[in-house]
Amino acid sequence: MKKHSNVYRIDIEATPAYPDRHPTHGWQVRIRRQGEQHTKFFSDERCGGREQALQKAIAYRDELLAEL
Repeated sequence: MKKHSNVYRIDIEATPAYPDRHPTHGWQVRIRRQGEQHTKFFSDERCGGREQALQKAIAYRDELLAEL
């Protein structure tokens, strides 16, 4: 899979050490400018799947970079 700058995959599952952990799957945009951190998470489930979530995360990143 191609690496996209400032876009990170998040895949969290319950483990024996943390059996009550809620599973989390999606993409997170992280950009730091002038000491300020900008983050937003795009859930696979809420965005209609892994690829759709990735496309929304990339679009958000591009908009945010243009704005900053």
